[in-house]
This record gives sequence, structure tokens and C-alpha cells, in this order.
Amino acid sequence: MSNQFSNGVFLTPSFTWVKLLDSGNLLMGVHPLVLGLFESIDEMEILKNGQSVKAGDTILKIHSGQKNLNIVAPIDGTVTGTNADLSDNPNNWIYTVKPKSIPVDNWYLAEKARTWTNEKYNNIKSFFQELSPTMADGGDLSVGVLSQFDETVCEKFQKEMLEK
Repeated sequence: MSNQFSNGVFLTPSFTWVKLLDSGNLLMGVHPLVLGLFESIDEMEILKNGQSVKAGDTILKIHSGQKNLNIVAPIDGTVTGTNADLSDNPNNWIYTVKPKSIPVDNWYLAEKARTWTNEKYNNIKSFFQELSPTMADGGDLSVGVLSQFDETVCEKFQKEMLEK
């Protein structure tokens, strides 16, 4: 799996990416690995400017049909900006956030980010292979793989993959 992130972009355990801006704020988005689990995204519920967040709070709800995934904040802070063009490109940034602190000790950069992404990719692939033995063993995950399953599997995925 190739690295889709430029230098200076950290990956976090909450499947978000962050980049420190010159202003001291963070630019934040969602890892494309999570966004690619759905064939299409119907809606993304985002926070408003000025809204406070705490690490572990839901900062984004992704809706696809009856299925939903919640992405949680990797930091405490205040939303200082939102991306108005998010519906056109969900792989783009979602927020700028003024952080209370930046806990980079559990974030991943460069080679560690590539290693972390590969490990998570393999964990997600194993999760779906256990549910559907007919999925190609050793093959890549198909785009929209979560769309093939019902809401119960989506909830299980949320608990086992995104909340650990």
C-alpha cells in the first residue's frame, strides 16, 4: 500500500490525519482507508466553527444508506474552520482546529505512518474475510466493501476497528 500523505502529515489512532499549520492550528481530515469502505457517502455530519471538542468525542458522522460510522477527535481543541467543499471531495481536509495541546507521542509520521496504515489495512481486511469466507484471501479490499454488509456489521466494525 502506498503512502498517500505528504511530509509533515501525522496519522492518529482515530483514523484521522493532522498537519500543523504555521498559525499553530491543525488541519484535520479522515484517513482515506475509512472513507473507501463505502461505495458512496450520502452525508457527513460535521461540527460547527467555534465548537469545542475533546479527544474521543465524535467529530464526524459518515452516513451511507442505513449505515453510519463515527470518527472521533484525536485531541482537545476548538474548531476554527470547516471545509465548505467537503461534499465534493471527502478525502480533503474537514476542519482546522486550535488544539489545547498536541499529543504527537501516539501519532505516526513518515515510515511509522506507512507501517501503521499497512497494519490497519490488514486488520480491516481480516475483519471482512472472517465475515465472508468467499472474499478473496490475500486479495485487496474492494472499494465500498462495507456497503455489502448490513448495519449490524457496520456497528461491529465501529466497535472493533475504530474504537480500539
